Amino acid sequence: ALVIGFALQQLWEATAAAIHRRLVVAAVALPVLLLPVYWSRNVRWIEIAELSSETFAAVQRVVREHPDVDRLVFRDDRRTRRSFADAYDELLPNAVRLAAGREIRTDIIAPGEDHAQGVVIALRDRKVVIE
Repeated sequence: ALVIGFALQQLWEATAAAIHRRLVVAAVALPVLLLPVYWSRNVRWIEIAELSSETFAAVQRVVREHPDVDRLVFRDDRRTRRSFADAYDELLPNAVRLAAGREIRTDIIAPGEDHAQGVVIALRDRKVVIE
């Protein structure tokens, strides 16, 4: 960044004052023109961020409704990008601890996979539900 800043300063000083105005207009217009590119690039991450916040709220609700819960089972649907594994991966236990305020065992299982006892949080029709 320092090298580029230095190079731009040298370029600025080497150009005529009449060109400075055009450069300033271009510097302001370019980021505005690139907004659609930034938005399209970020869209793919929005669904995972939304899933993350929905899951956080579901864990808080489970802890309120079942204060003695000691295990949460996340039934995941990996056919889409919107999955617990994509949103959390190895950090799921940390996210659950943050949402619950205490340590709770967590497992991610596939649809139809059997699980031992525990409250199940599932993805159904792209929504987070408590089973």
